[in-house]
Amino acid sequence: MLKFRQYLEEKLIMYGRGKRYGQIVFLAGGAGSGKGFAISNFMEREKFKIRDVDEWKKAFQTLADTKGIYPEIQGLKLSNPKDVYKLHTFVRNKGIKDKTLDLLLQDSNTNRLPNIMFDITMKDANDIGDVLPKLIEAGYDSKNIHLTWVLTNYAVAIVNNRNRERVVPEDIML
Repeated sequence: MLKFRQYLEEKLIMYGRGKRYGQIVFLAGGAGSGKGFAISNFMEREKFKIRDVDEWKKAFQTLADTKGIYPEIQGLKLSNPKDVYKLHTFVRNKGIKDKTLDLLLQDSNTNRLPNIMFDITMKDANDIGDVLPKLIEAGYDSKNIHLTWVLTNYAVAIVNNRNRERVVPEDIML
């Protein structure tokens, strides 16, 4: 009988040696890549304000379905990729990413800037390039701005995507 031994090493990622202030992380990876899993299991989540557009999508959908506002997104089924894309477009057009970042930074003390983690796909370099000037202007030091890629085999990501609550269209994943 053959026995296989596999070594698995897990590490805690500590940005800026675990500092509680002044760190920026761009966590990039496609849909179904495991960014949320990485945040929960390998990073000091409690030290960061996490900016995840998916959470905003959930909030807008909840408002639409429970409060009767935003009729254009009421009743969307996130298991339907076309509805997911419609919700994505709705949130993007609201300009929430810029507005919430402006609010987060407006009264920040340069000595105690909050740690911020951007959960992004990075389908476009502008995902980072658009916000960097605001971050630098607010007082973040470029040496404390980090990019972490979460890579998953494409076939695995497709399966992960199909088996989660919010299904992204496969052509978008590619």
